[in-house]
Amino acid sequence: MTAPTRQRPRAQDLLPYAEARVDGSLSDLAGLVAIDSGSYSPAGVDQVADWTAARRSVLGFAVERVTPGGASGESTGDLLIGRRAGRLAARDGGHPRRAPLHDFEYAVRPLPDRKRRITLTGGRFTHLLAQYVGLHLMQLRDDVRFLPDRDVERTAVLAALTPRDVLIVFDYRRHKSDRTTVAALVQEQPRADPRRT
Repeated sequence: MTAPTRQRPRAQDLLPYAEARVDGSLSDLAGLVAIDSGSYSPAGVDQVADWTAARRSVLGFAVERVTPGGASGESTGDLLIGRRAGRLAARDGGHPRRAPLHDFEYAVRPLPDRKRRITLTGGRFTHLLAQYVGLHLMQLRDDVRFLPDRDVERTAVLAALTPRDVLIVFDYRRHKSDRTTVAALVQEQPRADPRRT
């Protein structure tokens, strides 16, 4: 006897759920937009962190705040880290697949190095995450670009990678994505520095 398969919700099933929450979402968005949280306002950044921490706590997240220093040591506002225990499938052994801290530090270490050129890419859904991170990096530093979608341009960029290049690949489904193949090929070349998340 096999267990029944769980069907994924379809868009038409989710639409009423989303429509019922539009007013609340717009109200939340208006409150956030009203906070002065520009990049040069640590107090405003902290106000957004306060609001987000309260929301995440209600949703069951364990919230941790970190106060990083800016490029010249000044405060830039708090960084918020939210963690929530999830239900994992038996095939995962019931344990979260979390990268060790030293792997995370290795992955982010080249980001502030202005001698390094950063190229970002993502898969079908994760390209949005790559663009989000890339656009934020562009506000902080130069030499940030996205791997082109078209084969010829993508090949040209990959062929031109040098030891000062960092390729950041965002992908949820590493075993089925062409982006993993790109990262593996770059990793085989001694010329470039691939960083995968």
